[in-house]
Amino acid sequence: MEAVNDGVVPAEKAGRSTAITFLTAAGLPASQATDVVERVAERRATVTG
Repeated sequence: MEAVNDGVVPAEKAGRSTAITFLTAAGLPASQATDVVERVAERRATVTG
């Protein structure tokens, strides 16, 4: 998050990585966490696009 705060990484890019990290820390396997985040991003694009 420091990279976002410092303006080095855009929040949109960091958001996915942060979500995957959170989900894996909660016990979800990385492949499933990635799938979940991708599905949410797709739905969000459909709703806001």
